[in-house]
Amino acid sequence: MSLSKNKRHIQNPPLKIAHIWTDYVPQTFVEPHAYLVKKSKFKSVNLVMNLWHNGKSLDNATHFLRAMDCKNLITPSIFYRLIRRVLKKFHWNLFREMCMEYIDQSNISLVHSHFATTACEIAAGVDRKNIPHIVTLYGYDASAALKNPATIKKYKEMFRCVSQIIVLTSIVKKRLVNHGCDPNLISVWNIPAGVELFPFQRKKRGETIRLLMAARFTEAKGHIYALESMQKLIRRGRRLQLTCVGYGDQAADLRSLVTKMGLEACVSIIDNKLKGDFNTEFRAYLNETDIYLTPSVQDRFGTDEGGPSLTTVCA
Repeated sequence: MSLSKNKRHIQNPPLKIAHIWTDYVPQTFVEPHAYLVKKSKFKSVNLVMNLWHNGKSLDNATHFLRAMDCKNLITPSIFYRLIRRVLKKFHWNLFREMCMEYIDQSNISLVHSHFATTACEIAAGVDRKNIPHIVTLYGYDASAALKNPATIKKYKEMFRCVSQIIVLTSIVKKRLVNHGCDPNLISVWNIPAGVELFPFQRKKRGETIRLLMAARFTEAKGHIYALESMQKLIRRGRRLQLTCVGYGDQAADLRSLVTKMGLEACVSIIDNKLKGDFNTEFRAYLNETDIYLTPSVQDRFGTDEGGPSLTTVCA
């Protein structure tokens, strides 16, 4: 027998990554965990405090503290908000304990916190375990949260504990640097958008121009500006049809506004309530669309896009 046949193939153990979420809605966008679980050189898990059930299946690598009804995420009642605020500290204590115990038992190699506000709550514990800690900022945590002095204080403590911070634009990087973050700690990176799921389809244009807007029904998404533009163009004789698809607590208000503006015949507000297969539905909408809209703005609380809208990138 030759020596080559006697050699044992030695492999390095897979890198184990724990993704930390305060709030998690399954399969709402292309996320690192969904990509990494398919790669043999990685082991990836989701550790979630609040799992918002939307009818989609979970993989066996997602572990959660509490299961929640999605209706409370979209249109939370005053009573629900009050209870959540009162119990916030208690739930965070339980979740931190859950995360640290899992990190110890599973020999986690790297922690990835999604949203800086989440990272602030676990950064000190991860730092004590001497494990690399990466943080990704997305939207609220890169805008409105930075207007709160108490949150800024937590951010500054978090900056000293983490290994790398990922932001989606140079504007957000500048904001963090202005609040004392070392610029060498920050990477500007475009998160995966899943563009391969939306191949180009050539379409025949008719007399009516079809427009699409897929976004949460919230002030920051700027639906009002899309409707005002529609009204002006229709008064000038343009033939337009706008479809707005999404979820959020302003869906009913937008429908009322559409009626008030006399746009019922040419504007559809479709509330998917965070359920169903969004990628399949979005692909079908895109295949029947001439122009895609993203009139995002900064809302009254200071929230804006942490980076380019992923639906726009796919469109």
